[in-house]
Amino acid sequence: MVLTTKEYIEKLFAVWDTIDFIISENAGGDETKEKIEWFIEVCADYAEDKNNTDIMEFADWIDIILNDEFNVILEDDSSVSVAKNILEYCDALRKNDEVLMDEIVKKLLKVIQERSKNSSVKRKVEGNSDNEGSTDDSSDEDMEVQEDKPQKDRKPKQVTDDDGWTTIQRN
Repeated sequence: MVLTTKEYIEKLFAVWDTIDFIISENAGGDETKEKIEWFIEVCADYAEDKNNTDIMEFADWIDIILNDEFNVILEDDSSVSVAKNILEYCDALRKNDEVLMDEIVKKLLKVIQERSKNSSVKRKVEGNSDNEGSTDDSSDEDMEVQEDKPQKDRKPKQVTDDDGWTTIQRN
């Protein structure tokens, strides 16, 4: 299955807890939805530039946007994983490596499917609770799209410090 860079990023963001938090907390203000769409587009533009191949630079760039547009500061380095996945997919797309693209997309779709199952089971068990703004309790390590790791139930905890900053901590 071949996706455009933007389509791949949309699917990747669908399983990123940070995006869930931003949406649930309306972290971008009244224009959160529009800012997320813009964020997807600029990430696609950045990754499609063949000169942008450094994962850490891309992750730093993502962190700056999260801070500037959504007042979110990541402490879990999940932006590194997101940047890595996006750049790997773009590289395969540039090389027209359909086998690798298909493999990357299938791994991502498997993560999406697993999260969807976990979310459905959780809703049946817990009722219609909001679960602190997240639709999933699994760790951000899933962003690596590794299929051999067992899923761990970890409930994120929101902590607001004295300065008014809200952080999400994993147990």
